[in-house]
Amino acid sequence: MSTERRVEITGLGKSRGPLNITREQAAQNLAQASKDSERPTPAAVFARLMRRVGINERGWLLEGEGASHLGTIAVKQAMEMAGITIRDVKVMIVATGLPDYLGVPTGTIIANELGGNKKLATMDVSGACPGFIHGLRVVYESMTSPEGYGNPQICVAAEPASKGINPKVPETYLLFGDASGAFVMDLVNVDTSYPKFTFDYGIKPEYLYDLYVPAGGSRKRVDEEVLQNNLDCIVMNGEVVKEVAISCMCEIAESVLAKAKLTFGDIDLFIPHQANLEIIRAVGKKLGISENKVFVNIDRYGNTSAATVPVGVREAWEQGKVKRGNIILGVTFGAGLNYAGAVIPTNGLPDKNEFSV
Repeated sequence: MSTERRVEITGLGKSRGPLNITREQAAQNLAQASKDSERPTPAAVFARLMRRVGINERGWLLEGEGASHLGTIAVKQAMEMAGITIRDVKVMIVATGLPDYLGVPTGTIIANELGGNKKLATMDVSGACPGFIHGLRVVYESMTSPEGYGNPQICVAAEPASKGINPKVPETYLLFGDASGAFVMDLVNVDTSYPKFTFDYGIKPEYLYDLYVPAGGSRKRVDEEVLQNNLDCIVMNGEVVKEVAISCMCEIAESVLAKAKLTFGDIDLFIPHQANLEIIRAVGKKLGISENKVFVNIDRYGNTSAATVPVGVREAWEQGKVKRGNIILGVTFGAGLNYAGAVIPTNGLPDKNEFSV
């Protein structure tokens, strides 16, 4: 057997907002918000909509908490699995659409909470729902380059999505949850016959205004008008996004497997972006992937934006659906519109029976 040093995952971590919001609570909140409108909507209508998209509950952060609170827990858990401390880490990439503070890398806050590391390089990646895969590619390229930062490195998605939704708009209020997922990446001796990490990407800018936040950026700062009209919250054209999401996730799944010279039969687990259950099922069916290979946790998390893939990998490992030597296919889709896919090998993970969850 021939081996070589490769970039692999050695630690997995996840976290979820501490405030549990059930389907019934969300439906009641929306019904209350609509009672003064021209056409008040009963809670039962919103509850049926949540059942259709597959959400039973999700976790939200408390008032005053942000992305770093989620990320700190996930990174700590991932480092414990990898057997390292924050002082060992060379780079931390944080994928987030809502950092604690504009202009401040979230990794500096996370690192400080975990004991501090003054030699850490860190940056935020703003890639919407595919942000984690974009960040993972940055880490991978850095670790495989002779001019890179060294190892180990961390990629973490920290998404306080509840902070950016309009409480009066069902299309977004019912969907999003707060969560974080983290990978510790390090060099590991691996059989050369195993597949490597492979990435692919795409954009559909013609659909930019079908999923975006109108204000809060440099084009339109937050002012009284913005606050009165919730223009700093996510706006989504649900029907358009659903159709394009299915098409793009199928396209990127096929293209990234082709780049890796793999087939769907080689994949042990498929983790699609947890946008809604109808999209997840449609993508799996269109690709011909059996239901037992399609990972779903939207029922307990909602749509957690960039955190869906790393949280899914950690949960799948805990459930025994992923073990060392497996191949995972992750695909995501989000604002921009942009989409991404990754072939994720697991040759650096401990077996679950060797590690206490």
